[in-house]
Amino acid sequence: MKDILEVKNLSKKYPDFMLRNININLPYGKIMGIVGENGAGKTTIVKLLLNGLKREQGVINIFGKDNVQFEAEIKKQIGVCLDQCYFDDCLNIKNITFIMKSIFKSWDSKSFLTLIQDLKIPQNKPINSYSKGMKAKLNIAIALSVHPKLLILDEPTSGLDPIVRDDILLTYKKYVQDTNSSILFSSHITSDIEKIADIITFIHKGEIIATLNKDEIPDNYGEVILSSKDFNYKQVGFISYIEEGELRKVLINKKLYSHISDIKDVSVEKLLLYFVKGKSTGENEC
Repeated sequence: MKDILEVKNLSKKYPDFMLRNININLPYGKIMGIVGENGAGKTTIVKLLLNGLKREQGVINIFGKDNVQFEAEIKKQIGVCLDQCYFDDCLNIKNITFIMKSIFKSWDSKSFLTLIQDLKIPQNKPINSYSKGMKAKLNIAIALSVHPKLLILDEPTSGLDPIVRDDILLTYKKYVQDTNSSILFSSHITSDIEKIADIITFIHKGEIIATLNKDEIPDNYGEVILSSKDFNYKQVGFISYIEEGELRKVLINKKLYSHISDIKDVSVEKLLLYFVKGKSTGENEC
């Protein structure tokens, strides 16, 4: 089976920014997190996937079809969650159900109401009475109720409290497990990516700097802390390092140092720091 999403050599140029040669392969039934600092290019990728921006070069295939040529057909099978609600503030759940049912043949009113109840969203109050977290939950319920094969999410948990974020992430994960659908999830919140992603893509200044299977990170990457006197940047297995006074924090190929007991595990956030701020030793990544 082909990947649900395939991106090859995608580029987009702005006067002060360029997205360069982006390559993404997202299999069916998997969640990919794209993580990077604000302005790294995450939202630009999402807009290009949705044909909201015109690509200058490259290929985007969704369900094995070009995203521009087959745009209408593709968009019937995807769901999108952004960091804002696009419905009029005066509407309530009943109004939204009526609107969505008239637009989408795949709209499932029963599933929508179940999600509304599970996420504890008020049914009779207008949207303008909802908190930001409640609006984010509403976006999820709407997106999932068209039974999308692919969900594209751009910073869907930004600005939300930890409890709401946890509810949202668990809902996404359960949906993928139940349906074998896929999610592309861009965020600068590394803990959210770490919690639900199967594959993590790191982006910095418009370029992908690494794509890793999350489950392989603990076996492949670790951190050691050395004095500047003991540090040798040419040492085999050293990938990147950060200077802190007389100390050197070093990202290492863990498999080459399995005999060392004081290797620290690295989080997705720590990996991002090493990839972006660390000084390369010239050693190939795992």
